[in-house]
Amino acid sequence: ARSPVLADVRIAAPGGRQVPYLLERRDEPLSLPLAPPARASAEGLARPGTTLYVLELPEASLPDARLVLATSSRVFERTVELWSDGDGSRRRPHRHLAAARWAHALPERPAPELTLPLPALDARRVYLLVDDGDNAPLRIDSARLLLPAWRLRFFHPGGPVALLYGAEELPPPRYDLALLAPRLRSAPARELPLAPAAGDREIGPPVVKARRGAVLSLLVAEPAGVIVSEYPSPISDVRTS
Repeated sequence: ARSPVLADVRIAAPGGRQVPYLLERRDEPLSLPLAPPARASAEGLARPGTTLYVLELPEASLPDARLVLATSSRVFERTVELWSDGDGSRRRPHRHLAAARWAHALPERPAPELTLPLPALDARRVYLLVDDGDNAPLRIDSARLLLPAWRLRFFHPGGPVALLYGAEELPPPRYDLALLAPRLRSAPARELPLAPAAGDREIGPPVVKARRGAVLSLLVAEPAGVIVSEYPSPISDVRTS
């Protein structure tokens, strides 16, 4: 989505009519596993005594997130830096995003995970710079993202519905349905599956032009879901991130 609060998201009923919805922030974040960090080289980043890793992100435009790293090493002390992607030039330099000390001195226990803040970026990769000093490179076994999770609650109009997103500079929708929010959020609901995203086809008025498909479908490990309530007619609740 173009907005960290999903301002550009719309739901379309058959015929293109907008379906009002309630946006709800979930208490638990969405945990998204990433491919293990790979050794890398990047001009202007590597320094003597350090090891550089690259992490591939699932999307170029993610909201603020947290990066969680795990290691099987038992006794170590390292400084870990997080850097944005760049080309090493003044036009697009690497940007320092975060840094933290990661240490563990109990051989009989697994090391705690390290969590680094990852601000919103327009990039598909980030770099980890680990200061190993005179030690062997620290093993980083896994990485995952913790992303803000949302759900959309709406009256189901019947028939297939489409989730639309991607329109530039679209303000958040304003629906009278918000007046019923306390009543609808306490209503029972059931979850429906979403079909895979249908590509980048555009759909014109009366719904704003946007891409058609499941919202941020590439960010979820399993298909996102829709919840339908029985009060006072079917209600749907689409879980996205």
